[in-house]
Formats: sequence, structure tokens, C-alpha cells
Amino acid sequence: MRRGARLRIVGIDCQDTARDASFALDALARRDAALAADLRRRLEPVAGEKARAIRHPQLIKAINTAQLEAGVAALSELEGACLRFGEEGAVAAARAARQGLLAFRLEVADGDRSKINGEYVSLRDKFMAENILADGAQRGAFWGHNIHVIGGRVAAGPEVWSPTGAFLRDALGEQYRAVIFDYDRGTMRVVVRSGDTMPDATTPAEVISRGLLEKGYARAIAGPSGGSWWIDLRAMPAGGDFDAWRSTVRLVDWMGYAGTRERDESMLDPLAIERLADVMVVIDEISAAKPL
Repeated sequence: MRRGARLRIVGIDCQDTARDASFALDALARRDAALAADLRRRLEPVAGEKARAIRHPQLIKAINTAQLEAGVAALSELEGACLRFGEEGAVAAARAARQGLLAFRLEVADGDRSKINGEYVSLRDKFMAENILADGAQRGAFWGHNIHVIGGRVAAGPEVWSPTGAFLRDALGEQYRAVIFDYDRGTMRVVVRSGDTMPDATTPAEVISRGLLEKGYARAIAGPSGGSWWIDLRAMPAGGDFDAWRSTVRLVDWMGYAGTRERDESMLDPLAIERLADVMVVIDEISAAKPL
């Protein structure tokens, strides 16, 4: 980074309702103590001391639909009040707190998980895109997992997954450039899953190893020699072998918070890169993330 340059980091996710709401309430209290106290009381189930002591997935499971809906209504009021007082940071925090409830509304104690579909699981990504765009017209980098960054919609069985990058591509067109990473081998820190059952995100993570995926993008780009490479997919000519390469379905082993201890190709995601990425980077060896 250039000496003397400043790096501005903006939080755009919405998985910390309790602390986001508390931040906004504290800001409002300096402007209107009575209103802040009333909203704090109404937000006790989702922003009280007990809520702040647990992680967001645990918070969602600890409340019911009625409490979630009451929290959404109170957070909308909180956001409006902070907006009237010009508390921009508090507005963003209240908005993220409200989004954190809406994005997981079917996973509360009495939620109907049978209604979970592609539109539902894409809602958090839609919110993240909205938060990026709300930050104003300026150049920046959106950092996230490959599956959030890709600039287009992906079929997932009968459903369609819309990542943050798809919403940003809709809004920004060619101004949005997606850079995707793949790897030859490495280690990852994940919550171990078994079969199709996804574990709780609060389960302690383990470090697992992965070797080269013969049917993956790293091999298709780096070839038998391996190593680290990058390819500008946007610069590829149209037609012929180039279109065939882009449309070839390959397997991706891009784990999020969870993954199997041993690679099982039957559980990997098939993906044709098409126009989902502008640049793909292959890293010869990756290491596990360090928890903060």
C-alpha cells in the first residue's frame, strides 16, 4: 500500500443484528434519549444483553416469528429516527440489523424451513449489494467468497442462486468486474459436514486438506505443470474453442463455512464459468484462514 494512503473499510454484511442495533440505539440516545429507551425495550429479544452475548445463528434460533417481526418493525423506526438526526453510521447499522432478521426469518424457532428457496437464500446477497451501492458512487473492492462475488446467477437444481455479484452486475453493468480464485492444493478451516446435512455455523471448525481437483478450473488453466496463473476471461475472443472452454461444466470445491473432511466429487458443484467471472486466478497452494 502506498505510504500515506488511507484504506477505508466498509462492513456490508448483515449477520450481527444485536450489536448493529445496539450501535444505532447508542447513537440515537445522544439525540433523543426517551425514544432510544423505548426502542431499546422493544428490541430486547434481538439486541438485549443476552442477545449480544451469543452469535447471530444462535440469536435467530432463540427467537420466534412474532419476536422477529416486532424486531423488524422497531428497527425500521430506529433507522428512520437516526436518518432524521443525520446519524449516517447509525442508519447503516440499523439497516443491517433489520436485514439480519429478514435474511434468516425462516430459521427462527418456529420458522417453516420447507419454504426456503432460491429467492430466500439469495436475500442476504441482495442486502449486501444494496449496502455496497448505498455507500455511494466510488471505486472500491468487494471482498467475499467466490460464490458471493461471481457476476451472474447460477442454477442450483430447480432453484436459482443470485449472489451479490449478480445484483451488482445488474446495477453497474460492465463497471463491475469479478475476480475469482481457484487452487491446486491447500488447507482450509471449515466446520466439518457429513452428507447433505449442513452443520450449525457455531460448531468449532477444523483444518482440512485438499489436493488437486483434476476436473476443476485450476487444472484447466494451469495444466499438468501446475503453478500459479491468472487468465483474463473478458479478453478471450468470442466463438469457437473459446466459447466451448467457457461453457464447459467443471467441478468447483469452493467451501464456505462448512465442508466435508474428505473430498467427495459427487457433492461438488458443477459450474460453467460462462460470463460469471472476468478474471480467474489460480493459486498453487493456499493456507487456512486464521480466526480473529
